Amino acid sequence: MGPNEKQTIQIIGGGFSGLIQAYYLVEAGYSVKIIEKRDRWGGLIGSVQKGDFFFEHAANAMMANRELERVAEKVGVALVSTKRAARRRYIFSNGQMKRWPVSFAESLPFLSFLLQRKWKSARHAPLPDESMRDWGIRSFGVGLTDYLLSPALQGVYATSSDQLSASLILDSLNNRPRKGQLRGSVSPQGGMQEWLDKMGHYLQEQGVEFCFNAPMTTFDFRQPTVLAMGLQSLKEAVVTEQIPMPASLSDTRCASLTSVSLGFSAEEHKLSEGFGCLFPKPEKFHALGVLFNHSIFPGRVAAGASETWILNDEKIAFSRMSSAALLRYVRSDRSLLSSSWTEPDAMSVAQWPQSIAVYDAALAQFIMDYQKQKWPFLLMGHYLGDLGLAKLLFHAQANVEKIKGGYFG
Repeated sequence: MGPNEKQTIQIIGGGFSGLIQAYYLVEAGYSVKIIEKRDRWGGLIGSVQKGDFFFEHAANAMMANRELERVAEKVGVALVSTKRAARRRYIFSNGQMKRWPVSFAESLPFLSFLLQRKWKSARHAPLPDESMRDWGIRSFGVGLTDYLLSPALQGVYATSSDQLSASLILDSLNNRPRKGQLRGSVSPQGGMQEWLDKMGHYLQEQGVEFCFNAPMTTFDFRQPTVLAMGLQSLKEAVVTEQIPMPASLSDTRCASLTSVSLGFSAEEHKLSEGFGCLFPKPEKFHALGVLFNHSIFPGRVAAGASETWILNDEKIAFSRMSSAALLRYVRSDRSLLSSSWTEPDAMSVAQWPQSIAVYDAALAQFIMDYQKQKWPFLLMGHYLGDLGLAKLLFHAQANVEKIKGGYFG
């Protein structure tokens, strides 16, 4: 019996963050209890089969790295790389999808930046409270910022670049995990739900106790606890349960996300072959972008076209809209890419109000305040400075090291 085996760590939240935190605690010899308010594990993540079409509720992939591959093998998940066609990624500009939407002259500052590794230079260091858009314009000019940098950022952070903190975003780019055998975006062969289910079942086999449909009032905060809930849930818990946290938490914000997935049986309804297309703000789309699911991972679509449109609530409250109304907006956007339209053979809508942390100056301040001192609870989530499912593995490992070092006494 290991020295930590008798100590039970309580994890509040059974989403991707909570499951991966439990995995590393079990690996280190701790007993674990996961408390989840829903009737299932997974949180935002999940997959659904609609007829001949397979759709993801939220994230459809993770960035490959050595540690992710190790964990996947341990829990029995086979990871697959993207199809060759997925290497083509588009940005809409001047009425068409383009793989490089700016001129050669506009590209020169950016190419010099990459070739000479200038992101480490003093000139390109972010200024205090500088937004990513302002940093981009200062570094590369308006054209490249609005038609390359900003669309790429909103595709990841679901937030306009003029709201994103340059220091927070650029700091996260320095935290690159070690490469494994796979490269780029990867996914479980059976979709993201396979990762959740195999991880959940593995944890059950290791003795992890799951408590589903558990209200906040059932938590025993005298136990060592990791709060693996989303940022909005954390803010609410601080108010209702009087959980001590930095006062700057109240200034943080969350963005709402909606995905509309469509399936068309006929091949001629494919918009393109590729990973997807991002829509710069000046192009006046309602959506942030569209994924071409039929071209991304093998085995997801037997025939025909499958696409997922991503929208946020920056101007219109899509997360509270009916499916019929959402389809009208998507059809309007789709008409800018293709003149043909037919009613989809399958449709899936996932709406997540206040679900994504806004990586702005307020969040940067909260992270700094949280890290400055010891709190009664440890945090785990995608709002701690590195957005991306694969990077959560390293936050979970860091929490385990803190616990092993006597964080909870």
